[in-house]
Amino acid sequence: MNTYKEKPWVQGMARGVLPIAGVMIGVLAWDFVKKSKTGLGWLMTIIYLVISFVVMELLGIHPAILIVAFIIVAMFSRKKKSDQAGER
Repeated sequence: MNTYKEKPWVQGMARGVLPIAGVMIGVLAWDFVKKSKTGLGWLMTIIYLVISFVVMELLGIHPAILIVAFIIVAMFSRKKKSDQAGER
């Protein structure tokens, strides 16, 4: 692979991948936001978006840590909801 990395056509392909990947990630993220309306509601979605922005951009915390934190919150909130449904 190192043999071809200096070729102009390889460099052009590499420069073309980044914008495509960025658009794909953006479309996927927007799709998640739209679908969260049914699961969380707009208020919780906006709260989570603001928390995510502050944690990643202003505090500089790695996104993986934020994802793990949200997964933990989701596990405990689901457990509470399922426990309440079982009590009825």
